[in-house]
Amino acid sequence: FICTDVHCNDGTEGFRDRLKLDHQTGSLTIMNTTTTDSGLYTLEIYSDSDSEKTFKVTVD
Repeated sequence: FICTDVHCNDGTEGFRDRLKLDHQTGSLTIMNTTTTDSGLYTLEIYSDSDSEKTFKVTVD
Protein backbone atom coordinates (compact mmCIF):
# COMPACT_ATOMS: atom_id res chain seq x y z
CA PHE A 1 0.00 0.00 0.00
CA ILE A 2 1.07 3.60 -0.47
CA CYS A 3 0.36 6.40 1.99
CA THR A 4 0.17 9.70 0.21
CA ASP A 5 -1.12 12.38 2.54
CA VAL A 6 -2.45 13.34 5.96
CA HIS A 7 -5.58 15.49 6.25
CA CYS A 8 -7.04 17.19 9.32
CA ASN A 9 -10.75 17.87 9.73
CA ASP A 10 -12.38 20.79 11.53
CA GLY A 11 -11.44 20.78 15.19
CA THR A 12 -8.16 18.91 14.63
CA GLU A 13 -6.19 21.66 12.93
CA GLY A 14 -3.91 21.71 15.97
CA PHE A 15 -2.28 18.54 14.66
CA ARG A 16 -1.75 19.85 11.14
CA ASP A 17 1.94 20.79 11.48
CA ARG A 18 2.69 18.02 14.00
CA LEU A 19 1.74 14.91 12.02
CA LYS A 20 4.45 12.91 10.31
CA LEU A 21 3.55 10.10 7.93
CA ASP A 22 6.19 7.47 7.10
CA HIS A 23 5.46 6.69 3.46
CA GLN A 24 7.28 3.33 3.64
CA THR A 25 5.65 1.88 6.76
CA GLY A 26 2.41 3.87 6.95
CA SER A 27 3.27 4.86 10.52
CA LEU A 28 1.63 8.10 11.65
CA THR A 29 3.42 10.04 14.40
CA ILE A 30 2.05 12.98 16.40
CA MET A 31 4.99 15.17 17.39
CA ASN A 32 5.29 17.63 20.32
CA THR A 33 2.28 16.29 22.23
CA THR A 34 0.87 17.97 25.34
CA THR A 35 -1.80 16.92 27.83
CA THR A 36 -4.37 18.97 25.90
CA ASP A 37 -3.96 16.49 23.01
CA SER A 38 -5.46 13.66 25.10
CA GLY A 39 -8.81 12.38 23.85
CA LEU A 40 -10.62 10.10 21.41
CA TYR A 41 -9.85 10.45 17.71
CA THR A 42 -11.05 8.76 14.54
CA LEU A 43 -8.67 7.64 11.81
CA GLU A 44 -10.21 7.19 8.37
CA ILE A 45 -8.24 5.03 5.95
CA TYR A 46 -9.10 5.40 2.28
CA SER A 47 -7.97 2.50 0.11
CA ASP A 48 -9.43 -0.39 -1.87
CA SER A 49 -11.14 -1.42 1.38
CA ASP A 50 -11.96 1.81 3.25
CA SER A 51 -12.00 1.54 7.03
CA GLU A 52 -12.41 3.69 10.11
CA LYS A 53 -10.62 3.22 13.42
CA THR A 54 -11.16 4.98 16.73
CA PHE A 55 -8.19 5.35 19.04
CA LYS A 56 -7.41 7.00 22.33
CA VAL A 57 -4.46 9.34 22.80
CA THR A 58 -3.20 9.75 26.36
CA VAL A 59 -0.40 12.18 27.16
CA ASP A 60 1.10 12.09 30.66
